Amino acid sequence: MDRKSLIITISILLGVELRNTSGLLRHPHTTGQADFWVRCLMFLPGYLLLRIFNTKTESISEEIFLEVALSISVVMIMGIFANFVYPLLGGLKNL
Repeated sequence: MDRKSLIITISILLGVELRNTSGLLRHPHTTGQADFWVRCLMFLPGYLLLRIFNTKTESISEEIFLEVALSISVVMIMGIFANFVYPLLGGLKNL
């Protein structure tokens, strides 16, 4: 990994970390549990998709970008799917 990719990756991770901890400054009564689940939703679905499809990336920063983008896409698609399927199963109208 070259120096530029390493600096970009560290900058992104620090930005995500600062974003997650800034909520604790506004709401100090919240626990770290919410931060844990936000991190899981931001990285885990994308990480699993990259591993399932055995995707090779050239750098760690590219892998992190793909993980975050895929995770956000998967969570959005799951929400849209739930919005259409839930009423068919006898739930309320749209969420």
